[in-house]
Amino acid sequence: MKLQVKQKKTINDGLQRKIETLKTEKTHLQTNKTTLEKSCGRCLPGWIFLKSSCYYFSHHVPNSGKNWLDSRADCISRGGDLLVINNVEEQQLISDNFPSVSGSGIWWQNGFWIGLTDVVMERTWVWVNNVTETETMYWRNGQPNRSGVQSGNCAAFFFYVDARKTWYNGNCHNHLLNRICEIELR
Repeated sequence: MKLQVKQKKTINDGLQRKIETLKTEKTHLQTNKTTLEKSCGRCLPGWIFLKSSCYYFSHHVPNSGKNWLDSRADCISRGGDLLVINNVEEQQLISDNFPSVSGSGIWWQNGFWIGLTDVVMERTWVWVNNVTETETMYWRNGQPNRSGVQSGNCAAFFFYVDARKTWYNGNCHNHLLNRICEIELR
């Protein structure tokens, strides 16, 4: 009798482990299904599909802050480039889907690099696709800033209540920020 109880317990324990394994696998498959549904299979894992592009927000990787050049290199290694905002609709789309970020108490340290700089010519902001940005309405009040710890020649994006006031400039080499990568689908 004791032997039968012991055998049944062993079988039961094995079945419990199998159930836990299946539950874990089910959760993993549901996550993959959700990702595929969001991107219709057009975007790589970890990217989100919005309108006609795939976007990658690096915030979910711990300690992923990089300077602007390293951020761009990371985006390129993923098959895209730093985000280029082509119009007000895309600006609104990024603002609406901007991840909730918690970090340091200094707001600008929680921003995300985008593909806009004035490195070549001061005050002439150019996207990574070589298009000159002429619109100024997206800059936060007082930006771009030419002095102080938060000044620099590379643009970053940070959520603000007014979706048209999300850009600010930062030090390309010294500021370690997250990044928004983009792959435009054709």
